[in-house]
Amino acid sequence: NIIHIDFGYILNIYPGISINFELAPFKLTREMIMLLTIKSQKKQYLLLREKSDWLISSILSLSHSDINCFKYNTVEKLRKRLKLNKNDNDASIFMINKIHQAYNNITTILYDYIQNIQQGIQ
Repeated sequence: NIIHIDFGYILNIYPGISINFELAPFKLTREMIMLLTIKSQKKQYLLLREKSDWLISSILSLSHSDINCFKYNTVEKLRKRLKLNKNDNDASIFMINKIHQAYNNITTILYDYIQNIQQGIQ
């Protein structure tokens, strides 16, 4: 089994957000889709929701560190993305919509292209 967790999405880190370039909720390429079906992604999301107390506690325990990825509203935004106030079906629909928004998003493709040119990152 392969699990992909986009920690940028989880921890409220978006590479292009400061310049309003990256519009996808997270990176999801064709290669990822080839490995991860929508069904498996939905199951992974539901598992994160199931383990949300542990996940949020872990993040909170690190939130006072000097790691700059933790912003003042990281946990609040994570709770919103996990849709903890919704049932599994409604939360799954939310995530499936995010998956469709993210899949091969043109801004992600352009961002990766720019990174490749600027820094040789592929």
